[in-house]
Amino acid sequence: MEESIITRYLDLIKKVFSGEEAIPAVAAEQTVSLETEKIKSFLPRMFYSMEEEDRQRAFIRNFQSRVIWLSDCLYGNCLNGKSGQPGKCGEMPSVRQFVLSTLDQLLDYILIYFRPYCNEDQKITEYSRTAVTGDILGKLEAEGLPSSHPDHLLFEKVLAAVQQRLREPIITYRLVSYLEILTAAVGYVNENAREQSLPVTLSDILIACNFNDHLILYSLVSAIREETDRQYPDSAKAEHLGRWQKRVNQEPDNPSLAFHLRNERASDFLSKWLRAEILFLEGRSRFSPAVPAPSDLPGFLRNDRKLELNLSVAQIACLMRIFTECGIIQNGSPSELSAFMASHFRSKKQKHISPESLRVKYYNIEESTREEVCRLIRRFLQKAGSPI
Repeated sequence: MEESIITRYLDLIKKVFSGEEAIPAVAAEQTVSLETEKIKSFLPRMFYSMEEEDRQRAFIRNFQSRVIWLSDCLYGNCLNGKSGQPGKCGEMPSVRQFVLSTLDQLLDYILIYFRPYCNEDQKITEYSRTAVTGDILGKLEAEGLPSSHPDHLLFEKVLAAVQQRLREPIITYRLVSYLEILTAAVGYVNENAREQSLPVTLSDILIACNFNDHLILYSLVSAIREETDRQYPDSAKAEHLGRWQKRVNQEPDNPSLAFHLRNERASDFLSKWLRAEILFLEGRSRFSPAVPAPSDLPGFLRNDRKLELNLSVAQIACLMRIFTECGIIQNGSPSELSAFMASHFRSKKQKHISPESLRVKYYNIEESTREEVCRLIRRFLQKAGSPI
């Protein structure tokens, strides 16, 4: 029964489109409308009569693909001039336009009421392609950032990437949905710019929406690198990149969103690049030769004499970390700080401290070391609490 009802409907569509139904245009359109309404009524009844979700999904996807296939066949025959059809879409008889439009409306109905069961990777019909892509580009351009906006050039690149994507042979429902979400998000950036509210940038939106087009990602990398190059010294560069990495990692993540399904996620690409840059800067600071102290400095400030601390290397590293995390030391990466301490101080057992050893211990504080430093700080408190 299920198959016969659907087959009869699809056969009717073919006959009306080809002109085999020798009835006036008005009557043909009325017939198509009436039968389409019957199908819309039949679909949910058939859907809910199935108990297994797999059968429900297979039923909807099968019907969806058959309607798209039929629409493409009819439209393709029209464009190719087969069966007496004109060669230009603009010259298509109104009845045939009505049939193709009705099939598209039927597909919209399926998406509205059965979307979780539809195939998002199914292509849209060729008949609707021009209208759909034109609507997407029109809305995206309407939401476009003005030339005065700092992200205007980046938006122009995004628009070009979308235009390129929409010229591909197949446009899927998933891509259409994605671009609708992206357009709304760009509009949010525009609205915030007008109201001067939350500082949401286009870069934030592209990362959150996983706009993982390679050219756009390289543009973001280039912009971050230019910002970073304006920082000085290397510790400031690393700190700037660290803020960017935090920003990237804290963007909301929706696994179903992607401009290109096969490309790496935008946040993953940028996070790996930022991490590599930070490690490079820290390594460069660690191995760059220290600037020699001026010869007229007092001996106790030159590198030829180090202040001796009655502390182990592990205790020095622990205090460095405590001072940094409490905001007492406010500049310098762990690598730079380790190099400075190694150049100017010695431990109670080692005349020459390895900067690498200090840096490793900075990140790996042992419990015994923490307890020793805790006892030392209690002595500090006791001393500070007494008259000096």
